[in-house]
Amino acid sequence: MKRHLTAVILLVVCFVANAQYDISVKVDGVSCSEKLILAHHQGDKQYADANSTCKDGVFHFTGSKSLKTGLYLVILPDKNYFEIVVSQNEDQTKYSVVANSQLNVSNFRFSGSKENEVFFNYVRYYVAQNQRIALLEKQKIEGLDDEKFTKINTRIAKVKEKTSVYRRSVFESDSTLFTSKYLLAANEVPMVETPADLSTSESNKYKYKWIRKHYWDNVDFSEDGLVKSPIFHKNLSDYFNKYTSTNVDTAIQMADVLLANIKDGGSQEQYKYATHFITGYFEKSKRVCFDKALWHMAKNYFCDGKADWVDTSYQRKSCEVSTRMGRIICGAMAADMSMPDTSFEHRKTLYEIEKPVTVVVFWDINCLHCKMEMPILQELYDTMGNENFEIYAVYAKQEWEDWKKRVIAQKYKFINVSNVLGDDNFMTNYSLNGFPEIFILDRDKNIRFKKVAARDVGRTVEYLLKEQGVK
Repeated sequence: MKRHLTAVILLVVCFVANAQYDISVKVDGVSCSEKLILAHHQGDKQYADANSTCKDGVFHFTGSKSLKTGLYLVILPDKNYFEIVVSQNEDQTKYSVVANSQLNVSNFRFSGSKENEVFFNYVRYYVAQNQRIALLEKQKIEGLDDEKFTKINTRIAKVKEKTSVYRRSVFESDSTLFTSKYLLAANEVPMVETPADLSTSESNKYKYKWIRKHYWDNVDFSEDGLVKSPIFHKNLSDYFNKYTSTNVDTAIQMADVLLANIKDGGSQEQYKYATHFITGYFEKSKRVCFDKALWHMAKNYFCDGKADWVDTSYQRKSCEVSTRMGRIICGAMAADMSMPDTSFEHRKTLYEIEKPVTVVVFWDINCLHCKMEMPILQELYDTMGNENFEIYAVYAKQEWEDWKKRVIAQKYKFINVSNVLGDDNFMTNYSLNGFPEIFILDRDKNIRFKKVAARDVGRTVEYLLKEQGVK
């Protein structure tokens, strides 16, 4: 009997000793017949970590490995949740919280964690300030005169400023806490005052350069835990959505500088997350020529090995993608082409065109969109004249006689060629997978614009002519 009791005691002791986290949660109004879920933030998404066990009305989240630092969610049966801080610098087996299903944070009690003591003090303050803002917003009734409306907005701004000051005071009280770093990162860097002698445009340019340089001043690039919170993703999203230059080379520089600063700061998790975020941002961008930024990320981070966490298969695929994209990025020299015209005998070579601007269009006679776009190009060719620009139209399929009839019937006067002899590799060289596809080249046959709609070709040609000093 004694041996059996001793074995039970040893089993319990071993379990407690091996548990790296044991977070106890009591929620008034929730019984052991129900389940709670512990989850963590990962950027703008959330992922479950553990289901709860329960005894005598107290839920437990346990695990044999300590949880990584970050902001976690305790999800209730009705899918509402509250957040807690988990820190690898604290004993995660001592965490204990008493909450209520109404999520009234004024009644929450947390023990065993200085991080959460500080965090919940902030949450209570934040909720109280937001309630004040809500009351002020209600005063904005229809018909309110401008003076009173302005006064209300001023008061709201002061309340928000107090919250910002509170967050900074937490950091100044103990900058080593994750909570302090998280709250400081949530504070926007205030915009600098510009010199009084600047014009409006100069002032805007000054502010833009300043915020680009100082936007990340409140973010600790050594803290991995910020990735396991919503704030790092939010900061990335706001930074690129608000301040990305329309110039692709400047946008690439922005990305490189930020990633270099994060790497120097030491947070591998931030570096990984930011690398994937920026790549995805450039991939989704609709701006002309921004595929160059995507090519840059694929080549210089994933293919060249800076993203050393990806496997060899992903790296190889990135190299293939970057090689394919590199042929047609803006700034690259367009591949030469030499194909017969509608005579099927006389070749027309792209590089032999000596005009300041060349519009290259790949098309198909059976493509509905091509049927709409090609006449627009011919009208442009007629109205602008072709003294300083040329159109080099490449038929991309193999119905040669039908193509010839179409060109004659539509009276397309620009250069028309097709790969009737099968000796030009334009499909690969220009990475074509759909039609029509329009590229606009400068005098040196550098790709300056791509994926241009026919209706926009005229303005783009005029821009390039002006840039090259052609009137």
